[in-house]
Amino acid sequence: MFSINDPTATSLLKEYQIKMPNMGLSSDNVNAVINYLETQTSAAMQSEANPPAKTEAEGHVLVADAGRGKKYFSGEIGFKNNGPPCIACHSTAGLQFWGGGNLGPDLTSVYMQLGDGIISVLVTVPFPTMKPIFDSHPLLENEARDLAAYLKGISSQHVESNAPRIIAGSCLAFVILMVIILFLWRNRIKNVRKAMVEKAQREADN
Repeated sequence: MFSINDPTATSLLKEYQIKMPNMGLSSDNVNAVINYLETQTSAAMQSEANPPAKTEAEGHVLVADAGRGKKYFSGEIGFKNNGPPCIACHSTAGLQFWGGGNLGPDLTSVYMQLGDGIISVLVTVPFPTMKPIFDSHPLLENEARDLAAYLKGISSQHVESNAPRIIAGSCLAFVILMVIILFLWRNRIKNVRKAMVEKAQREADN
């Protein structure tokens, strides 16, 4: 079982800045997980050495799609398990006008920090604020891969603040509101004056 000062664990924490939550595993549980990971690593190495051939049923090898990943992020395409779109809480470079939400961090450069490890993060969602939502609406692996491809493609872009766009939009909305108020107020005054003139004329005629 790894100690809290294990150099490998310390190095990974320093590199990825994400601390794995305490799962309450016993020593036997930890050893079972390690043994499982070792068998998976061995199987992955064999798979790389002898990649599976395309079957007639498949016709092609599934490839992550960055364009589809952006649509998942923005909510243009919904997740199969009905999880909320990333844009509800996060933003990235290149989003239209209002950008995304500010509840979570900007994810423009997250791929540079995690690499393909972001796929596992998206599938397991180890963050306390997200677990209550995605535990019952988990992302599928192919959805996570598409999102990772999108985040990889924008990882080198410059992160821009949404504040100027929000301020500009607010100012525009204020100007439009003032124009509407002035228009309605002018009509109101005009109607009042008209009523007063008509009353004066009736009094003069009498």
